[in-house]
Amino acid sequence: MICALCLVATLGLAQSGPQAAWVELADTLLRHDLRALVDTGVLTLPLTTWPMPMADLLAAFSAARTERLTTESSRLAWQRVQNRLGRTAKKGFALQWQVSGGRSDIMRDVDGGTRESGELGLRLARDEARWSMALALEAVAAAGDGKSVRADQSFVTGRVGNWLLGASLQDRHWGPAYESSLILSNNARPIPALVFDRAVSARPEWRGLHWIGAWRATGMLGILEQERHDIDRPLFFGLRITWQPRHWIELGLSRTAQLCGAGRPCDFQTFADMFLGRDNVGVDGNVSAERQPGNQLAGVDARVSSPWKAFPAAFYWQDIGEDVIDKRPTDRLHLFGIQTWMGLSNGAAVRAYVEYADTSCAANISPPVFDCAYTNNLFNAEGYRFHGRVIGHTSDADSESQAAGIYFVEPQGREWRLRMRNSRINRNEFGAFDVWNSISATPAKFRSLDLKVRQQWSGGAIDLQLGVERLRGSGHNGDLRPFGHISWRTSLENH
Repeated sequence: MICALCLVATLGLAQSGPQAAWVELADTLLRHDLRALVDTGVLTLPLTTWPMPMADLLAAFSAARTERLTTESSRLAWQRVQNRLGRTAKKGFALQWQVSGGRSDIMRDVDGGTRESGELGLRLARDEARWSMALALEAVAAAGDGKSVRADQSFVTGRVGNWLLGASLQDRHWGPAYESSLILSNNARPIPALVFDRAVSARPEWRGLHWIGAWRATGMLGILEQERHDIDRPLFFGLRITWQPRHWIELGLSRTAQLCGAGRPCDFQTFADMFLGRDNVGVDGNVSAERQPGNQLAGVDARVSSPWKAFPAAFYWQDIGEDVIDKRPTDRLHLFGIQTWMGLSNGAAVRAYVEYADTSCAANISPPVFDCAYTNNLFNAEGYRFHGRVIGHTSDADSESQAAGIYFVEPQGREWRLRMRNSRINRNEFGAFDVWNSISATPAKFRSLDLKVRQQWSGGAIDLQLGVERLRGSGHNGDLRPFGHISWRTSLENH
């Protein structure tokens, strides 16, 4: 009876909520609760592409299988998400502000956190039935890229049919990993872009394609920074398609490209060559040096969870090609991970994971191909980076990383995370290491251990992170470096 009442209330939310708003990457408790509800089969919802349309979440809740809310932890997760949707369903505006300070860790993860030693931000957001917007203004201290005033996390989006169209400066993450993505992550500052996204990931109406299940397509066309050492103001193209044949499996295809820019061709033929993979000078006469469109990456990923309650585990994988030969990605980067979870009798939830990533080309052979990932003959300085940080995996090129973490969510929603990392950075057995590497310009070994806690409430949160890290190698003294930050955010809402 209680689940039935929850479902009726959710149907009302799905009909009245803003249809062009976003579930953003920084909302860690909501991401955890959604993952728990999808893994237990309560929801069918693609969760490997962020940000996610709020309309998709509302639609998934209207079709939820509430009879699968069989544990106290899943019922609490359902209630927390429903409370969140209840606030979202109220159209109006919100004034949000955030202040943070401290020293951030060298490598940034999916959970985000502060980028600089001090940040003060204001954000005005407004949600209506068919459009949503957020205008953000942030002042930062000791900006690593020299940009002390930023508009990151701003967007304006409208809904046309089942598509969202707009402009965005939001953090993005494409892939199933807990640490980072090989192709597009929130490691670098968000790229200003025109974007589109499928609002509701409903299965195809044609019965012959019902097996695809829920599917989603998202794309972007952005522009990178002006003052680069390779090509100024290149365009950044991204396209991702995911589908979910069952609630326990999600598959994804991703493709990105850097093209055009100052002094480079940027006509219809340039885009055609990029789409068709004609971007390798001297390979089967595929394109001339003068017409080479740019640098692109493409690949696949998957997350498969156990369909059996007695074996709560999931395996995920990402394989991204830095080059293409015969229309197939080659020189591939790899990422693998496994996770498990459990709910406690008091309603608390635990989730643990182990993850491995290799960001050298042809990572499946020994030795791999170095000085290849996140660069090419055109983008040969900053390469696949934006404002000094790589757009892909947080460990940057030619690195090998292992990470293990455990999440704990208390019944009232307080989050804890303990995580350790061990990485070999910018490694190259032949000595031609990448001086543009954002972690270390020379080969180094990196280790870290950190603890993070977040307390959320309606419209606000406090974050606290404490940790130590060590970077050892040529140019680094190998000393333990403490890091950590504290941040506070809250909002005023008018509906």
